[in-house]
Amino acid sequence: MDNKPRNIVVILGNGFDLDLGLKTSYKDFWESKFCPKHYPAPLINHLNQQWPDNLEAVKWYDLENELLNYYNSIEDPYNPRDYITDKEKDYLKQLTPYLLKYGVPSDKVDIANSLLEKGVIRYRGDTLCTYDCPFQEEAQMPPIERDKKALSIIKERLCDYLKTLSKPEQSANSCASYLMSAINRCKEKGHIVDLFTFNYTDVKFNKRYIHYMHGNCADGNIIIGTRDDVNMASTYDFLQKGMDEYFSYCICIKGC
Repeated sequence: MDNKPRNIVVILGNGFDLDLGLKTSYKDFWESKFCPKHYPAPLINHLNQQWPDNLEAVKWYDLENELLNYYNSIEDPYNPRDYITDKEKDYLKQLTPYLLKYGVPSDKVDIANSLLEKGVIRYRGDTLCTYDCPFQEEAQMPPIERDKKALSIIKERLCDYLKTLSKPEQSANSCASYLMSAINRCKEKGHIVDLFTFNYTDVKFNKRYIHYMHGNCADGNIIIGTRDDVNMASTYDFLQKGMDEYFSYCICIKGC
């Protein structure tokens, strides 16, 4: 058998992390304190309706498909309809610390209740006449700007969440453990191993030979987006992977 050093390519998907016992499914992030479910963007509102609490295991691939579903639901991507109405925005402009603390005028109860239902206004603790409105100014921004910021916040919070995960004790019989042992044996025999991972989690491997296809949460440069083969309006092309500042088409080409 030829014992010459060989170039070996290993590709990792989310199944690798899950087999290691890491809670990296969308369900885990969604149910964590890190998920920005209350940010007042139409995109977040859409996800709230698609994925209510206690959802079954949904992976991040589905989130990226849902970004496309959200885009396809927009009638006019150059002038999208906002789920926060003009009357509600006018009321938000009028909100003062006094009104937030002492209640709602009788002629604004319906509007306030609608904003409460949408999560823009929240009760402060258990006090039904005292409110918080942490996104008072942002809720009045154009919906496209809020959607763009929402995707940015999702990336930021997902990085924060993933960095809190610690790998539990893992059985040596797991596929992931067996794979890493096999990779180490190949390295010991002088083979060159290039590891390409589609996961965001940090992998303990020689940095020279590891390639993060969608970024690394440790660096805060993860890529989340939908397909690039869709002719998307320029106003919403930030939803596509290829428009991410960290995306590179040539990451798989050595020497590119």
